[in-house]
Amino acid sequence: MKTITIRQEYLEMIREDKKSLEIRVGYPNILLIGGGDHILFMSGPDRHTIIVRDVRRYNTFDEMIEHEDFKRIIPGLSKEEVLKTLKQIYPPEKESLGVIVIEVQPVESQEANI
Repeated sequence: MKTITIRQEYLEMIREDKKSLEIRVGYPNILLIGGGDHILFMSGPDRHTIIVRDVRRYNTFDEMIEHEDFKRIIPGLSKEEVLKTLKQIYPPEKESLGVIVIEVQPVESQEANI
């Protein structure tokens, strides 16, 4: 199972099933993620397993934000604030690797739906 570090606030949102789109850039390890994969998200000692429902790729954050529901990326922020936050996390040289949208679901929620 792949392990990915995530900010605590985003891990909480995923655990509470409020955030279902995790945005990354095209690092080689991220490009290997596919639908059905299980990922262990960790923030310090806090860990939570999710299942990948889908993975989508875009060239830029601007392109991505036009096709994805920004409310599922960082709940509570406007479209412009989400875009600004992503660009602060990933500078232009990282964005140039491509933008990866990972649609996630907490494993407990997945099991409850079976």
